[in-house]
Amino acid sequence: MIEELKHIKFPSIGQFRNVVTEVREWAEKTKSPNPTLKFTGTVKLHGTNISVCSTGEVGDDRLWLQSREKILSVDLDSLEINASLLEPYVSYWNEMMAIIRTMVGISTKEDTILIFGEWAGRGVHKNKKNAVGILKLDPALYVVGIALVNRNDIQVMKSGQEIIPWRWLTQHQVETVFELMRKTSLAKPPIHNIYDFKTYEIEIDFTNPELAQNRLVELTNEVETECPVSKALGITGIGEGIVWSTPNFTARGRTMHEIRFKVKGDEHAVSRVTKLASVDVEKLESLTALIDSCLTENRLMQGFDYLKNELGLKRTLDAEPQFKKWVIKDILKEEKDTIEKNGFDKTEVMQIVARRASQWYRVMVT
Repeated sequence: MIEELKHIKFPSIGQFRNVVTEVREWAEKTKSPNPTLKFTGTVKLHGTNISVCSTGEVGDDRLWLQSREKILSVDLDSLEINASLLEPYVSYWNEMMAIIRTMVGISTKEDTILIFGEWAGRGVHKNKKNAVGILKLDPALYVVGIALVNRNDIQVMKSGQEIIPWRWLTQHQVETVFELMRKTSLAKPPIHNIYDFKTYEIEIDFTNPELAQNRLVELTNEVETECPVSKALGITGIGEGIVWSTPNFTARGRTMHEIRFKVKGDEHAVSRVTKLASVDVEKLESLTALIDSCLTENRLMQGFDYLKNELGLKRTLDAEPQFKKWVIKDILKEEKDTIEKNGFDKTEVMQIVARRASQWYRVMVT
């Protein structure tokens, strides 16, 4: 059976800065304003990535386990997860798979259902300080997401990289699946829904994402001080961090699929850049105020008229580079001394000016 199955790797979760770049590039390509997005945060656990899988075919009772890198047959399963999580609870998992098939309306063997989670608990990871709360509990699967993938739609690039068309169940759908299982199944496998524990919310304006950093740091420190998941299960200990995600969103007919990023505390950061640094809010607010004073509506309209009256251009998206160039040149001509007097980096200021001018222009021409 193992040879017939397709390993589908859990997508990598990047850093906050990666998401900022990704969203801004998406806005640039779609000629859309930088969005303000609402993110939901769940507790990041110190475990190993595992998924319980089946096909979308009705009546197919095949189940298999995956790690991040391979399908876990019994002989490859060093943590004996098959024996703890899968084999004693086959009926439970098949019942859950049936609920998911019905909920999302799939019925073909080309569809794969993947219930992703962190297998975490005593013995899963070594910890010299023995302070991580989750490592004091019996091993269990903490489900962090449920995804669907049609294998026929996976694209393989020349480099060998796979482009996977993920379809993620929403938080509400995941919660509904678990609620139905609690009502219909008597089995008690070692499994938890991460949404049953404390969650967090934050809005991030991708024009000024730095304004969200201090709140992200504050919440991460809160989790690191005491893990909300282990606390809810009766154990005190430190936590690892938070994983933030937002659902798909669409602008101008193009969809950006669910994006995620992680923020870890000091104890779990594997490099200095993994831990999100605080920002100088006063300096950032001063910079924002300076740009607000320079990038006035009158100046933007002057540049907008310049395209037509002076350059003879149609004011379309194609003329955006010329518009930004004029705005930057005009600000530097008249405001350079103010920028330098306030001690700001000219390049940094002009990058922000260019982004905000682009946002304004796109709204005007579309």
